[in-house]
Amino acid sequence: MPINLNTLTMFDAAARHLNFRLAAAELFLTQGAVAQRIRKLKQDLEVKLFFRHARGLELTDKGKAYHQSIRQALSLIKSATDELTGQQHPLTISAPPSVVTKWLMPRIAVFSERYPDINVRVTASEGITNFTTEDVDLAIRLGLPPEDPKLRHKQLEGMTLYAVCAPGLLSTVGNPVTLTDLSNHRLIEDSHQSWFRLLGHAPKQVLKLSHSHLAIDAAINRQGIALVPSFLLEQELAHSKLILLRQIEKKQNEGLHLLWPESHDFENNHRDILISWLQKPYFPPE
Repeated sequence: MPINLNTLTMFDAAARHLNFRLAAAELFLTQGAVAQRIRKLKQDLEVKLFFRHARGLELTDKGKAYHQSIRQALSLIKSATDELTGQQHPLTISAPPSVVTKWLMPRIAVFSERYPDINVRVTASEGITNFTTEDVDLAIRLGLPPEDPKLRHKQLEGMTLYAVCAPGLLSTVGNPVTLTDLSNHRLIEDSHQSWFRLLGHAPKQVLKLSHSHLAIDAAINRQGIALVPSFLLEQELAHSKLILLRQIEKKQNEGLHLLWPESHDFENNHRDILISWLQKPYFPPE
């Protein structure tokens, strides 16, 4: 039974938003037009695709399976069309603000020089990515590997915390510095509260900041000692803007993870090239 491509596009939008009004707004249609087309699809397939509740829509089990296949098919159609017409759909990668600033952007800069035909769009976010409703191809998140079996992942970096400060700030203290020594100085705490967890109590003198990249910049400006993941300090240590006082190993499987949904795990050469690139060793420029 042939199904109209526009109908499948409407079904995809409704399944992603679980709301006919939002689907209609995305497609610049009326809510009634979307609802009518979905009812017609249900009749043609003779399969119930949605449950309707007071709070909105919910996909049936068959609807979920059908949407996963339709989503892949529509993506392949778009990719083939873009390739044929020379249009490039950018790869969108989401990462926390500090990871974007200190880790990702230097790599993307070199990647763009190496692969000028692959467009990359970077968004900063710390929240859980909904790959069904958000226009995101890859997400980088900090912590333990995801437990969701529908998510593919690769660990990009392990988790080692570095206590760092500006050169000369602790000229009277030799290395290595004990935790007691460190706790007697002004410490810089970001939203992860790593100092509090390490010491077991709130630091005596503390500068609290919302993000790790702000803590790093504060340390460069001699405002105290920061405790942040080592992979955020590549540029600063390479150019001697900061010095390492102490390192603390965390859980082996904790770190920086690259995520993408199993439902997107079909051939996508540009995405696969970017995934491979992000796993390669990076050397900051001199």
